[in-house]
Amino acid sequence: MSRSYAYHIGLSWPDYLKVNEIRGVGDDVRQLRDEVSSSNRQIIATYEELQREHIAAVGSLNDAVSSGFEQLSFDMQAISSGISELTSVFEWGFSELIAGVGRMNDLLSELVQIAKTPAQTWAYEQFEIARDAFRQGLYEEALEYLNRSIEGYVGNTGYKLEYRFHFLLGTIRMGSFQNTS
Repeated sequence: MSRSYAYHIGLSWPDYLKVNEIRGVGDDVRQLRDEVSSSNRQIIATYEELQREHIAAVGSLNDAVSSGFEQLSFDMQAISSGISELTSVFEWGFSELIAGVGRMNDLLSELVQIAKTPAQTWAYEQFEIARDAFRQGLYEEALEYLNRSIEGYVGNTGYKLEYRFHFLLGTIRMGSFQNTS
């Protein structure tokens, strides 16, 4: 009796094995099955080992990537705080620059005004002298400089439209306990 699989019988391999086992060939089949099982076990064990190694490799890769992302996150936070500090410095610096430019603009406007109206500038200077004399109690001198600021003097014209000139003139002429002249 032949123990090899015969194609002409028309049986599938599992059916062929069952038929041969029943006929008393079971020991050979069992031995073959055990050999196949042991080689399968070796392959499966190798596959399991590979899988364990793969899991370990993936785990270490995950740890490395996670650690890298944590470091990147810390670095990004440091950059963000550095940018925030720079933003504050720039805001303060530009605020001071704007304030300085604004003051410079005012001074330039005053210079332009002085250049346009030298007669008015001279009148305001006379008014400042008159106010200083008034504060010192020099009422006659204050009146003299106020008259110059309003009416003018020698080649300089006065400035009759400034209300402050007339207000100080009225205050001096009205008199007080200190000013009895």
